[in-house]
Amino acid sequence: MNTLHQLILREVEILFRPFIHRKIVLPTRIVMAQERVPYALSPLQMMQYYRQRAANEVGLILTAPVAIDDPAAAADSKTPVFYGGTPLRTWKQICRLVHSTHCKMAPLLLHAGMCRPTDGSAPNPQVPPIGPSGISPYSLETCGEAMSQARIEQVTDAYARAAHMARELKFDAVEVHAAAGSLIDQFFRAETNHRHDEYSAQPVSRTRFATGIIHAIRKRVGKDFPLIFRFSQKGCGQCTHPLATKPEELAEFLLPLRDAGVDIFHCTGEHFAKPEFDGSGLNLAGWVRIITGKPVISTGEEATHNRANLQNLYRMLRSNEIDMVSLMGELQDDPHWAHNLRQGNTPAG
Repeated sequence: MNTLHQLILREVEILFRPFIHRKIVLPTRIVMAQERVPYALSPLQMMQYYRQRAANEVGLILTAPVAIDDPAAAADSKTPVFYGGTPLRTWKQICRLVHSTHCKMAPLLLHAGMCRPTDGSAPNPQVPPIGPSGISPYSLETCGEAMSQARIEQVTDAYARAAHMARELKFDAVEVHAAAGSLIDQFFRAETNHRHDEYSAQPVSRTRFATGIIHAIRKRVGKDFPLIFRFSQKGCGQCTHPLATKPEELAEFLLPLRDAGVDIFHCTGEHFAKPEFDGSGLNLAGWVRIITGKPVISTGEEATHNRANLQNLYRMLRSNEIDMVSLMGELQDDPHWAHNLRQGNTPAG
């Protein structure tokens, strides 16, 4: 083995050190995140899909977004669900197969909110899309139902029931989807939240829907079950204004979520090395770690495209700017990607 190859293998080892937290221990710092499992997979193929990746150096698998048990939760008929006898039996088998390796697994709980189409193509087509004000993030027009207090309570309970089921099925954690395109994200943003009650988009109240969900989950699963919270600075469609333009605003947004019971923040939506605020080289996850004191998962967008990007990623992990990195396309396309990287056999490495 030549000197350069030895150097590459030493550098990459930081990705394969365990992540140790009092609530969860992961064998590596690599997190698999997905938009969705490939459409055409049968339940058996889906089991094999997850098992292959778990067996190849992935530390934590986050499922594709799974709809909670609310009739308006799924954006389309291809969104997997996390309720009902047959789906839950499949998820239980998948989780058991993943646990035949050292990898851990968590479901990503989703409510699509106003990203649900109105053309009748979604499940339960008679049910209108719902949101804080019934406003589509794509058109910024009212085309759905503004949530009443009763609907807020119903959806909150659906999240809590899904998290409880994750624990019952022996998942290792649960992740709440509050990033671009989710119902929770729509409560965060002035473009889609025109409410004038305690759930308005004002800084003091825009996280109240999310913190209510976190509190409800904690009540169902207890204090020791890990809760991951995924969010992004920018929304989807025409919701492009960032949630925070300076660290003080980010702290105002994050601290209520932390105090409600979030254990790990998953920061998505930007290039992994993009500085979040002027005057500092920290990316979004780095700032979240400083502000909250909680572990963070940073997006891995473009981190693996070349050796220079990988070296920057290794530096961020070594310096404790971030704790884990989430990857999508690499692991979805090649189940052996992480193992090959560790062996120095990938083009980027």
